[in-house]
Amino acid sequence: MTSSERMINVLRKEYWNRADAFLMPLTGLRKDERFDPKSFLFWNDNTIYDYKLTISYNNEDREQCLSFCKKHVFPVLDRNSYLVENYDVKDRTIFVLDISDWAVDIHQFLAGKYSKLSKAAKDMIENYHTFAKDKIPIHIYAVLYPNTPMEVLGSISGIRERRDWYTPIEYICRHDTYDLDYDVIKKIGEIGTLYSEETESLLTEE
Repeated sequence: MTSSERMINVLRKEYWNRADAFLMPLTGLRKDERFDPKSFLFWNDNTIYDYKLTISYNNEDREQCLSFCKKHVFPVLDRNSYLVENYDVKDRTIFVLDISDWAVDIHQFLAGKYSKLSKAAKDMIENYHTFAKDKIPIHIYAVLYPNTPMEVLGSISGIRERRDWYTPIEYICRHDTYDLDYDVIKKIGEIGTLYSEETESLLTEE
C-alpha cells in the first residue's frame, strides 16, 4: 500500500497539547520521559499572555528528579535567564519561566498562526521533536508547514515528483473524513486549531 492509498493522520482527532508541541521546545530543555515533563499555558496567576510558561516534572523519585534538574534543567534556564520561580507541589516540581524573548512567536502561537512562527522557532521545534531516528510527528510538522508539498502524503496524479506532492492543506481537504472546504482552508492558510485553556491549565492544591 502506498502512502497515497492509506490515511495519514495529519489532523489528530484527539486533543494534543499545543504548549508541549510548540512552546516547550523554545525553552531549550530536552525531552526526558522518566520525569514526564509537561508544559502549561496557565497556572495560578501565571499566564502565557504575560509570556509565562509553566513546566512540571514528576518528582515521585525526588532524589533522581533533583539530580536531573541540577544537571539538565537549571543550567539551561540559568543560561537563558528564563527562570522566574520554582516550587515543589506534592509529586511535581514546577518551574515558572519568562520566555518573553519569544514574544513575537508567542503572539503567532496565540493567534493559531503556527506556519508564521519564525525560522528560529521552527528549527527548535523540529529539533526537540526529532529524537534518535524518530522524525517529528506528521501532525506537528504539517501544522508548521501546511502549504509545503510532502512526499509522505502522496502525489496528486501519481507522478513521484515534488511539484505533484500534496500539501497538508490539499491532503486534508481531499479526504471526506475531515469534511473540509479547500477554498476556505486555503484562505485561512492554517490547519492547526487554537489551544484549549481548560486542558492547558495546571491545577494544583498547594
